[in-house]
Amino acid sequence: MKNRKRKAYWKKCVLDYAHIYVENTRDNKRQEYVQQGDKCKEALCIRKYTMNDNFKWTPENTQKIRDLNNGLRELYRKTYDRMLEIKKGLDAQIAAGVTAFEKYRIYASLDFSIPEGLSKIEEKLWEDMCEFSNFWGSILGLSWEDEEIKSFEKQMLIDELSWNEYPFGVSVLDDTYICFFMHDIFNHNETFSLEDAIRMKPEDFSCDIEIKFDRQ
Repeated sequence: MKNRKRKAYWKKCVLDYAHIYVENTRDNKRQEYVQQGDKCKEALCIRKYTMNDNFKWTPENTQKIRDLNNGLRELYRKTYDRMLEIKKGLDAQIAAGVTAFEKYRIYASLDFSIPEGLSKIEEKLWEDMCEFSNFWGSILGLSWEDEEIKSFEKQMLIDELSWNEYPFGVSVLDDTYICFFMHDIFNHNETFSLEDAIRMKPEDFSCDIEIKFDRQ
């Protein structure tokens, strides 16, 4: 019964958003598309806070949030550890006199795969949520200028505090370390809600590492 109610609520939110979206895509002129972008972002913001206000912290939902958080933290750790390996290798080459590797920068960027099996309306909704998010792109950076190589724990923690801020500042998560990555997606952005979080899986996310050299 609870699952049916949740699905009905989700469907209503999707249809409400679709209605706003259709209202703002009647004219295909360039200026209207620019305006439509602002309207869509506003609609997504309203949707996020409405869904968060109505989110139920059931044991099942709480565990899904924990699983996503733990998965993202592990992805972050593996990516950061790999970047440290690359940095150490480059530093060793530079120390050996290989000037071609001087002035390097290592970047890690995040990618997200939209869940499969969605209706056309839901798929468009998820595409817009991704488009209007600001956390995609570079999430980590190391360079030849970084003399102190911090451990993953030091990189992730600030004052040894968990990021249990909105929307994770609830008592059921008091014993859960919320990683900054989770905080960045669901706090700094005005698109993804807690309802979206329980539909996401850690395997939907991946990280790419890129090395750039300053040849000047």
